[in-house]
Amino acid sequence: MKFTVNQKELLTNLLIVNKAVSNKNIQPLLSGIYLEATSNNKLVIRGTDMELGIESEISSFVEETGKIVVPSKYLVELVRKMPMVDLEFITGESNQIKISYGVSEVKLNYYEGGEYPSIHDFEGECFLKLKGNDLINAIVLTQVVVSTDSTRPIFTGTLIEIKNKIVNFVSSDTHRLCHTYIDEMETNTDRWEAIVPAKSLKEVSYIIDEDDDIEIHFTNNRVLFKIKNIKIVSRLIEGKFVNYQQVIPKEFNTDINIIKKSLLDSLERAFVLTRDELKSRLNTVKFNIKEKVMILSSRASEIGDIYEEIPIYLEGSEIELGFNSKYLIEILRNIESDEIKIKLNDPQSPGIIMGNEANQKFIYLILPVRLQ
Repeated sequence: MKFTVNQKELLTNLLIVNKAVSNKNIQPLLSGIYLEATSNNKLVIRGTDMELGIESEISSFVEETGKIVVPSKYLVELVRKMPMVDLEFITGESNQIKISYGVSEVKLNYYEGGEYPSIHDFEGECFLKLKGNDLINAIVLTQVVVSTDSTRPIFTGTLIEIKNKIVNFVSSDTHRLCHTYIDEMETNTDRWEAIVPAKSLKEVSYIIDEDDDIEIHFTNNRVLFKIKNIKIVSRLIEGKFVNYQQVIPKEFNTDINIIKKSLLDSLERAFVLTRDELKSRLNTVKFNIKEKVMILSSRASEIGDIYEEIPIYLEGSEIELGFNSKYLIEILRNIESDEIKIKLNDPQSPGIIMGNEANQKFIYLILPVRLQ
């Protein structure tokens, strides 16, 4: 195996592929990055942890074809620290590959690549084509309320649902739920749903650019994302997602318009008091909604208390209820709108948070907490 490749282009793609490699994997082969020099002057770079697989293909000058697996921990760091010149890779005896850069060289042990898992390109039963900026936005919005509880796997992913000529993205950690949608896309089906692991979608959002066209192919147990020279394959999560449409209230007794920054700043100050108190695991903040003002208050018995008033525009009934300040802060930090709407019913029913009139393609639902 012998090939020459540009250092900058190689590093860029190694960093992308390395996102799928787990250094904790007990199989040494899966702790490495697969390199294949092909007869058409391409270098195939691949990484996988058997749940997520990423493969890219870049131009190289190939003199001898071959396939090997190099430990990712050392390959990535060494290439990162090499000068921006063409790098020559040559396999030799004792299962070592020599990387030459100018008059210098380094040798790394490698594994034979024949047993490394492949990433198959497939045409799925369901096909989607989306704009990069739309997909990034949907992933970012839903990621904040994904659960990390592995005992309830469906909540560790995001539901992607095609219905009525739009694509819905829904995630929930059982305390909160996010729903957003994309209405500009191409598809070959009227109805489809799949639960994609949040980890996989997060890596997709890091890899794609806003101007990219993204192809997505689904089978019953896998999803394939195709972006330029990159393929990302992930398993799907088995199970049925909650009926989110039944969970989201259709009517509300209290509608509030409020400046997001004012509310976020107040919540962050209140969180300073409650975050360290053992008895206040819910980080509870009380909201007293009056005609023109939201009164926010919180008490930590061993530290102190806070009282703040925030101007609002209210339509409907006054109400008093509590929320977990940490959950609210995470949601508000994720919303770009300067002004937000909060819709409520009663102290035991979920409320929703949404953007202003120009940004209403998403809602967050959040459950209140019982006041002491």
